Amino acid sequence: MNSTNARGSIAASLSIAAGAALVAALVTPASAQQPIERVEITGSALKRIDAETALPVQIISREEIEKTGAANVEQFLQAVGVALQGNSNSVVATAAGASSGGVSSVSLRGLGSQRTLVLIDGKRVAAGGTLTDSTTVDVNHIPASAIERIEVLKDGASAIYGSDAIAGVINFILRKDYRGGEVTAHTELTQHPGGRGYGLNALMGWGDMASQRFNATLIADFRHEDALYGRQRGFASRGIFPEHLNDTSSGNTFPANFAAADGSFGTRNPSFPTCPGPYSHVSPLFVDAGSLGCRFDPAGLVSLIPETDQQSIFGTLRMALTPEIQGYGQFSYSHKEQRTIIQPVPLSDQFALPPSHPLFAVAPYNGNSTFLLRPSSPYYPDAATQTRLGFVGTPDLLVRYRSEITGNRDITNLSDQTRVVLGLRGQLGGWDYDASFLHIETALTERVNGGYPILTKILPLLDSGQVNPFGPNTPATQAAADATQFRGDAYKTKTSIDGVQTKVTRDLTQMAGG
Repeated sequence: MNSTNARGSIAASLSIAAGAALVAALVTPASAQQPIERVEITGSALKRIDAETALPVQIISREEIEKTGAANVEQFLQAVGVALQGNSNSVVATAAGASSGGVSSVSLRGLGSQRTLVLIDGKRVAAGGTLTDSTTVDVNHIPASAIERIEVLKDGASAIYGSDAIAGVINFILRKDYRGGEVTAHTELTQHPGGRGYGLNALMGWGDMASQRFNATLIADFRHEDALYGRQRGFASRGIFPEHLNDTSSGNTFPANFAAADGSFGTRNPSFPTCPGPYSHVSPLFVDAGSLGCRFDPAGLVSLIPETDQQSIFGTLRMALTPEIQGYGQFSYSHKEQRTIIQPVPLSDQFALPPSHPLFAVAPYNGNSTFLLRPSSPYYPDAATQTRLGFVGTPDLLVRYRSEITGNRDITNLSDQTRVVLGLRGQLGGWDYDASFLHIETALTERVNGGYPILTKILPLLDSGQVNPFGPNTPATQAAADATQFRGDAYKTKTSIDGVQTKVTRDLTQMAGG
């Protein structure tokens, strides 16, 4: 009985105490409450709370990034395309074989990647380094595991950042204020083969700014992703759709098509109408137009996602030098390799040579990459084939060839990015200041592994009549064709930014609207 009363008394006391605490909290004056921290918002030169933001800033949290399951920034930005209202991304496989450098870019409001500014912790990032673009940033150099949040300014900010922010700003805020350690392994298991991947990232943090006056964070990230080709997905495995009157195939094929150089007859193929081979087909749309040739459908050989290996390390350090002065530093290094393999090069009179090319004014090329097959060649169609395909005589043949003898085009893009930031920030006499030094450098190399024959070497070989454009070749001819290939670095670029930035701000007055 006494025990029960004791518990009841204690419960009553706790209830009264809780009520008193609630009342005390309700009557606590605003001046005694914890002050709201003011932070720097993307697109503003002043520190303010989020509710005061004048421009439309969308903040994407780390939890939202993790929920998408994205393995890299490119995939995440595609997943939130609707939220970003009009963004379009250039993925790593876009324009493969066209000196794209494997750069993955982002474009806000459809104004282009060169008008969309990408920042890391509010500071600029060096461009990916392609031959034709000195401003577009490769967002895949930023590992998803290192991101705390993303701030997207969905309106122009050229008044603050310059003309490269006309479309808007995407600011990647890196993880800080972390104590402890964690290791995360992940895998990407697709329903069908292709596009699978795995990775490992580690996060370590030391120190507390409030009690120990410093904080350091180190993030290491490793990722691998298998290639994905059109042939591995039904929706991308073909480009011939007669039911929709649509055909994206090519007349430069293997076994090769040919036409009379004197114009006496049009497209023919000695294997017509069977058109053997996994990528050589009969297209009803062209047969209906009178063609007796085959079509090359490259859809199955298109690289939808290239094979990718990436290693990154990010480190941050912040230290309270005095109660009013904070020093900070950041270092990051990222190495990325992307291998893209696509269909063989086409070689025929249908492709022009530039006037500067050594063969431009040389017969039989005369401005294009002509492959002539003469009657003296052992691979010239025999009489039975001529009769079956409906032509007489022995004119020189213009061969429309897909260069099976030199194989698929194979390129590896190697990209290295190094970033160093050193700075001081604090308050002095009511003024906020931030002074920093930034160095960031991106080095890009496009390396050709094979599949790109040098025209001044391959065209004379084709013109010699030794190459069989309709079937297998002898080992000697294969070796001669392999010797015409270019292998090595197609180009190297280096893009860097070195800058010193100092910003001093303060509120001048409180306006009526707040």
